[in-house]
This record gives sequence, structure tokens and C-alpha cells, in this order.
Amino acid sequence: MRLPSLGQLIWQLWTLPFLLSLSFAQIQVPIRMDRSMTNSIGQPVYFYSLVMDFPYQAVLSDKQLAWLAKEAYTAMMALPVGITKADDPPLLKRPAVMSALRVDRVGVPGTTVYFASSMRRDIQAERKTYMTKIKVQSFPGGITQGPEAAELEGACHACQVTHTGGHGHDLKCGEPLALTAFYKAEKPNDGNPWEQMKKRNLLMAAYSGEHEKIIKPCTVNVEGKTYGCMQLLDKLEVEWVAEGTAMEPVTSADPLRPNPQICLGSK
Repeated sequence: MRLPSLGQLIWQLWTLPFLLSLSFAQIQVPIRMDRSMTNSIGQPVYFYSLVMDFPYQAVLSDKQLAWLAKEAYTAMMALPVGITKADDPPLLKRPAVMSALRVDRVGVPGTTVYFASSMRRDIQAERKTYMTKIKVQSFPGGITQGPEAAELEGACHACQVTHTGGHGHDLKCGEPLALTAFYKAEKPNDGNPWEQMKKRNLLMAAYSGEHEKIIKPCTVNVEGKTYGCMQLLDKLEVEWVAEGTAMEPVTSADPLRPNPQICLGSK
């Protein structure tokens, strides 16, 4: 058998990434604003979301989920600025963090990823008027209390037992919003109990545009009066990707279509 020359070997190694890129394209993440979200006086709230199934190859590693969170943030920042207040806002007014929640699909191979940005409003005085601490009669996005609200609501109440000031960012982080979309889509109930949902390999990643890396969930404040997403995820037994995790692109030889948007502001 004739071995390739050094020049042929170098050429093959140099062209390999290009040939692979023709066969396996990087996934596109078409994030978009959820225009159903408004604050207490009907003004639009800046919040971006998306749900995508990955049926042919599961998003298995922390590095892959970290990359998807970054890609979703990049896609959000690339959207053109709109004209009206209900359109995409200027870049400086867009959310600062993008979260991605991975869950195993049921009955079929692959995974589903729920993308959710943090929530932002351009009027600072309105910061705490949209999503206040969860109460018995309400749930994020105006969803009436029901089976899908019970677990997140219960986890918040459990956190508030030791941190009476509530959530430090008023539950406007991407983590509880991604979980809200998951619960609304999956509708945990007697036929789909929460104990079964917890076994679906839940993993959360949060990418910060300001820090340009994966960040850890927010946590208790210095005085210990408020809790953060770290405590909330612990209560719900959701793992999270470590701060500064390296990234690995997700590729597919098949085009993937996003799922219908789960509008958190509608019932």
C-alpha cells in the first residue's frame, strides 16, 4: 500500500474542516421577541424565547448547551431595531442574559431546548411591577394557577421561607422563564407527574453578553434576605452549566425547524 506524501497529508488535513462544514452545518437559532408579554399597565416587556427539538442528535454536553445559549443571545442582538414600542428595541435596551434549558424528549430520541432571555423594560420605575413574587392566585405571564404552576410556585415559596425578601431579581431571569415555558408545554399533571419530569436530564445554561461567557445562576444577596436562581434550581433539582464553560458547536446534516413559540403572556 502506497502511503500519502507529506504534502498530500497536509492538504487533506487542511481541507478536512471545510469538507465537514459542507456536510454538517452549524445550527441556526432563530430567537424572537414574545410580544404577548406586557407589564402591569399594558406596556410591552422585552423578552425573547424559542423552543427547538433536536431529534437526530441529542444536545448531550455542557459545552453544546453553552454554545446554543451564546448563539441565541447573538441572534437576539442581530435582530433589526423596530419602529414602534412593540417592536425589537435598540440594542442597549435588550436583555443582558440568555438562558437555555435542555430536557430529554419522551418516547423519541433527542432533546428539546427551551430558550428564554431575561426580562427587561426600558422604564426603570416599572422594574418590579410585572412579575412580582409568585402568589397563590398568579403565575408568570398571567397563567392562572394550575398543575403547571405548582412546582415552580412551590419552589419559590420554599426559598422564601429562609429568604423573606423574595427573589433578588423579581424572577425576571431567564432561568425561571425557561422553566415556565417547559411547564406550560409539558403540563405536568397526574398523567405526567413531576417526579417523572425530573428524570428527563434537565440542564440549564445562562450566557451573559456583558461578560461574554457562561455565568452561574444568581444567588442570595450579601445580607441573605433574597434568594436567587441557584437556590430555585436546587429546589427543582435542575443542574446548571458551570461558569466559564468552554463551548462546542451543535451541527446537523438535517435542517431543524423551531417549534411554535410558547407565548408566556397568553393563557
